[in-house]
Amino acid sequence: MISLSPSARFEGNCDFCVTTDSCGFCHDAHTKQGYCLPASDNPEDFSSTGVCAKTNNARSTNYQWEKYYCNTRFTVLPIVACGFYLLTFSSGFTSLPWVLNSEFYPMWARSTCVSISTTSNWVFNLIVSLTYLSLTQAITKYGAFWLYAALTVLAFIFILFLVPETKGYSIEEVETLFMSNKNRNQANARRKETINEVRSRFNSVHFLEQPKKI
Repeated sequence: MISLSPSARFEGNCDFCVTTDSCGFCHDAHTKQGYCLPASDNPEDFSSTGVCAKTNNARSTNYQWEKYYCNTRFTVLPIVACGFYLLTFSSGFTSLPWVLNSEFYPMWARSTCVSISTTSNWVFNLIVSLTYLSLTQAITKYGAFWLYAALTVLAFIFILFLVPETKGYSIEEVETLFMSNKNRNQANARRKETINEVRSRFNSVHFLEQPKKI
């Protein structure tokens, strides 16, 4: 029976084992069954104890040592999942900031608002990149991605209920979607008055320009 250290507590589970910095998975080359063992000073090649240790001759013929990944029939699954994620993300959240930037802001504030939102987008991208390794150490790699998933769900709920639909609205009309009902009614009334005034002037000019009958 192999004695495992506390840091190598996930016996028999390669997935949990290789995500622990101080451990690796030692398994039978044929059955793929094995143990989670503490890594040696040369972690890519040997464990510090057990059948995959450097001093154990059985490792050379029967056992394999995996430090960073699990070689199974499901190895291709993360690649497929990553490709599906990139495909759906590219048609969803990744383009959302640029779509909203092109529609939401009134003309008088567009340049300033686009600059602020673009900066915010890239700053938060930088924060995610800088904090990933710290998160994996604090809440494990699984915990980090569960945290990202929870934030994505919150973002989805926010967009679903609080971001207005702009289909069928002109750029000038989009501004009213973010107003209170009172201010929206006042803005629509002013807009109707402006439209009626422009039409009245146009009709007057058109009438004056018509040739008189003799």
